[in-house]
Amino acid sequence: MNICLSTSDPPMPPSQEGVVCGPQKPGTKQPTDATKLADLNPCALNTCCDIWGQCCITAEFCTGTGTGNPGTAKPGTNGCISNCGTKMCLVTGPSGFAQQAGKLDSRLQYIQ
Repeated sequence: MNICLSTSDPPMPPSQEGVVCGPQKPGTKQPTDATKLADLNPCALNTCCDIWGQCCITAEFCTGTGTGNPGTAKPGTNGCISNCGTKMCLVTGPSGFAQQAGKLDSRLQYIQ
């Protein structure tokens, strides 16, 4: 096994079909601005992105169970890599959330 001990950026993980968030989403390019790999391709509406590259809002997917190595989780868990946590917060002033929620709601109504 090779281990990189330099101060350079980590290599990109291989892309995976079906991934919708995180660095393994197909077509993702290596960041050149010190962006963390876990912060690439965030989920819509700031939902949680788990180690499998799926977006969700449940505790199962939003709880970080990291092992100390980025993008990993303890065995038997889905471990969150970005936008982790389910803490509620009060937002004051205009935000894009209402617009995004409206778009999501309109899509759901269209499907039904």
